Amino acid sequence: MKRFVYLPALFFASAVGNWWCASHFGGVGVMLLSAAAVSALYGPVTAQSFAFMGGLYLDFMAPKLFGGHALAFTLAAYLAWHLRQRMDMEGAISQMILAALMTVFTGAVYSVLELFSAGKPDFGGFPAIIFSPMINGLLAPAWFFVFSRARGRLPRHIMGGGSGTL
Repeated sequence: MKRFVYLPALFFASAVGNWWCASHFGGVGVMLLSAAAVSALYGPVTAQSFAFMGGLYLDFMAPKLFGGHALAFTLAAYLAWHLRQRMDMEGAISQMILAALMTVFTGAVYSVLELFSAGKPDFGGFPAIIFSPMINGLLAPAWFFVFSRARGRLPRHIMGGGSGTL
């Protein structure tokens, strides 16, 4: 029942944060970080639905290739959910890796979609390819912490139990 209250509130906060970061900073993907956190903490249906809605929101904000972000985010959430089964998502390093992989994956999928539809991909340049995954990876542990707090579950290493990781 909590997820029906907190997930829409977190989606709205992510949408506002994404709009603010897009207008002030270039490489921070707030909506992508939110989709990564939901993919790591919730089930596949919730994760893919949240990612699809986040991608659809980005498609409304920049309608170059309508539906491209929604498809890329949904596929990235599917990939992240499968990686979640093989990785410990309570560690900060694995959260950083997941966010960086999702950033690269969504960028690649969106570029391929643009290549097929427009004939040329919208290449953001090498700084975007290098720095966006790094920025998203560095912000991922804080984002995962916010989403795990909203879910009512803290990672083991913060609660003091278990061995935990960084």
